Amino acid sequence: MPNAADPVAQHAKKVMAMRYFLLGREYHAALAAMEFARGLTTGFRKNGVDPSFSHQIYIGAYLRTILPGLMHKEETLATMSASRKSPRASVTGSPVRPAC
Repeated sequence: MPNAADPVAQHAKKVMAMRYFLLGREYHAALAAMEFARGLTTGFRKNGVDPSFSHQIYIGAYLRTILPGLMHKEETLATMSASRKSPRASVTGSPVRPAC
């Protein structure tokens, strides 16, 4: 059994919780965006301890608390996976054109 203080194990549990939350709500686009972004991010944050995708999961956890007040719930959760470091691409992998 993994150590409760292990950041990687804690991150894996949080990713699983977010995945099942999105599946339960049938937010398939948000889930696809999360899995796509998760595949792009590897390694650890600057502190050398936390996985690099942990920040997006923390954002998603916060968004879950304010979800009832949001108009576009699934779209908002899909954007949690956006990262400034990841290349601009859509969930399908084709380039995203900036809005004019």
